Amino acid sequence: MLRSDQPARIGVSNNTDRLRIVWVEPIPEDYTLLAGESLEVVVHDRSEPPWFHVVEWEYSSQVYIEGVNLERFLEGIVSVFQNGKRLEPGHQRNKGLEAGLRY
Repeated sequence: MLRSDQPARIGVSNNTDRLRIVWVEPIPEDYTLLAGESLEVVVHDRSEPPWFHVVEWEYSSQVYIEGVNLERFLEGIVSVFQNGKRLEPGHQRNKGLEAGLRY
């Protein structure tokens, strides 16, 4: 069982030869992964351990964070990292648009 003082984490890796959009829900924030890249979604919520539900599509992945109310989500309890660096929503979106992906 996850201790309440430890963040919940899930990694997403793009092992394809094309770009992939990763959506973090319930508020859709997008992060674009190039071929071979990975990211990590981290939830810092001491009230109740969240869980994840991942839905795969042809060019995207949706990471649903479950068990966290929307107000807590808006308080900034979710962070996305790549190689230890925090990413901003819309990360590499311009590369996805150039490749013809729809956001």
